[in-house]
Amino acid sequence: MHNDEEIQLIHRRVEYLKRDLKLEAGYMTMEEYIHSEAERRAKEMAETLAKPMAESMAKPMAESMAESLAASKIAQNIVALLAELGSVPEELRECIAAEKREDTLAAWLKLAVRADSIEELQSKM
Repeated sequence: MHNDEEIQLIHRRVEYLKRDLKLEAGYMTMEEYIHSEAERRAKEMAETLAKPMAESMAKPMAESMAESLAASKIAQNIVALLAELGSVPEELRECIAAEKREDTLAAWLKLAVRADSIEELQSKM
């Protein structure tokens, strides 16, 4: 069994270690190291994961943007053709601009080319 003297010696050593600034600085340095290493590994993982994610997202995004741009151009052409027939009502402009399906816009474009009036186009839309 341990005697009181051994316990007292251990207690004094613990107290000394608690007051030792170098030891405290060592723990702080270790904590900073662990934090910086975790941060470095997180960045490394992010870079490793980001490239494949970006590549997998890029093609669908580009296709979607191209489709949207194509639809927008067709809508602009429809409105331009109608403007040659007269004043295009804002409601009709908004309806044409809101349409995103290219097949619908292509059909409207054909109607706009053949229409003799804006009203005629509207009745066939």
